[in-house]
Amino acid sequence: MTDRNQGGALRTFSPEQADKLFHSPALRHLFQENASDEYALIWLRFFDKKSITVRCYALVALILAGTYIRLADPLIPVMNRLPWKVDSALCAAVFLIAGYYANRTKLLEKMMPYAGFLIPFFAVLSFFFGPKLSDYVNLCDCRYTAPPYYFGAAFSGIFALLLTAKLAALPAVSGSVFSRFWQFCGRRSMLLFSIQSFALYFFVELILRTTGVELKPMEWMPTRLSTFALTTATFALICLIGWPRDCYKRKMEQK
Repeated sequence: MTDRNQGGALRTFSPEQADKLFHSPALRHLFQENASDEYALIWLRFFDKKSITVRCYALVALILAGTYIRLADPLIPVMNRLPWKVDSALCAAVFLIAGYYANRTKLLEKMMPYAGFLIPFFAVLSFFFGPKLSDYVNLCDCRYTAPPYYFGAAFSGIFALLLTAKLAALPAVSGSVFSRFWQFCGRRSMLLFSIQSFALYFFVELILRTTGVELKPMEWMPTRLSTFALTTATFALICLIGWPRDCYKRKMEQK
């Protein structure tokens, strides 16, 4: 450690001991699982009753703090970044706050009469701010593009998805295959998420072995069409794995 790091409580820890402490399962659960909730609650405690102008400025400050937090990494004495990914939670808190206000103002309900226009509009907008203008992003690793692009793509995609979900829940279509499929995706979202890395790199490895072309989904893809094709194939494989398991589990629950 440098001279700057010799003082304070951390002087008693070697880098290896500090690493073990920061990766303690109990502490990880305490901070990593709850940090975004705590940030959002603190923000709401201070700003929820303020004027709309103050709240907007406070939210912009939170957005900037979240997207640029890793500029502070050189100042962290032991690790390369803040422990337990509490830095990621800053940006995650933005989504919680937005969800709180969207729910309180019944925003989605007000949008529903225009869902036929808004769903494709938000989908195109998400593509424009995302793949069109941005590079690879990852909330978990605090890797973002410019905040307007990142949050523009994120919120556009969220609104497109939520409006589609509410549309699929309408009585006229709730019993259709379309609706039941998306109900399955929502009901088993964690299962599908846990499979996605396996499914993605299954196809990456298959393409490498059959064509000799090495795709790097998080770094480089030859064309947008190949990206779309790989995404579609991955999602199809995820569903093929997840659907039988879901059917089996529901059958066991009915016994």
